[in-house]
Parts: sequence; structure tokens; C-alpha cells
Amino acid sequence: MSEKVKAVEFKCEVVSNVHVTPTVFLLHFRPSAPLPFKAGQFISIVVPGAGPGGRNLRRAYSIASNPERNPIELCVKLVEDGPGTNYLHGLKAGDTFTGFAPYGDFVYVTDPSRSACFISTGTGIAPFRAMLQSQAFKAAPPKKVISVFGVRDQSEDLYREELREYA
Repeated sequence: MSEKVKAVEFKCEVVSNVHVTPTVFLLHFRPSAPLPFKAGQFISIVVPGAGPGGRNLRRAYSIASNPERNPIELCVKLVEDGPGTNYLHGLKAGDTFTGFAPYGDFVYVTDPSRSACFISTGTGIAPFRAMLQSQAFKAAPPKKVISVFGVRDQSEDLYREELREYA
């Protein structure tokens, strides 16, 4: 059984915010303190004043980078009228936001005697990318990896060149 790490609140400073497709952007940030997460986990972002009566909302986003990487990367689909995605989309380098992490049990435990099959669409590729990049995966890769990734059209194909390196 894996050891649970309690989610903590921390401030994040935006390093960059870049569109990579017509509807997807990559938000890179540095947390104010080390963030002990595992590949496949997610962060809960505080969206100030976006809830009923001006209350804060929280929205979850899978971390798209491995735990060894800094800055940390989120791969976010811009959703029309989505309070979380529009808030993150408006952030610029130097801006700060509040997050809580790590969350989630969707982590890959490497087993070199078995194969792995990753199935995703759109920004759902984020946790699988983090897993493929992680030191844990590289230290004990599965004997075979199958990845099925779907998009509505080719302009939304995320991490194409990077994922080809794994082929």
C-alpha cells in the first residue's frame, strides 16, 4: 500500500503561459515550497471570487510534468465560460495563484514484468505524460507500452514530437 501525503496549501508563481493549440495552453509555475507529488496526481487551484456570492472556487488539473521537473506544468483546455480555465488563461509570468496538492491515487507503479496501456483524449494525456517522463518509469519501464490518444482534429494533437520519442 502506498504512503499517503497530505495535501497542503501553497502559493505558485507563473513562469509562462503559452498556447500550444487553438484551445489548449501550458501553464508553467513554481510553487513557493517543494511540492512532493507523484506522476499522475493533480492540483486543486483556487479561483478567487468565482463562486456563488463571490466565494472562492477550487478546480482540479492534472499535473503534466514529472515530479523531478521545475517549473511544474499544467496542460489546460480553455473552456468557454469555465471559471477555472479562464482564470488560469489570464495569468501572466510573475502572477501568483493559490493551489492545494498533491491529490489523487492515479499513479503508475512500475513493474518491468508487465505491459502498460495508456488511453486518453485531449488534455487527458497530462497524467500519462508525467508518468512517462518520471524517474520511476525510466528506472523500471514496463516490457511494452501501448498508448492510444485521440483528438477531434489534428490541430489539437498535444505533445506529438515528444511522444514520438517513446515509439
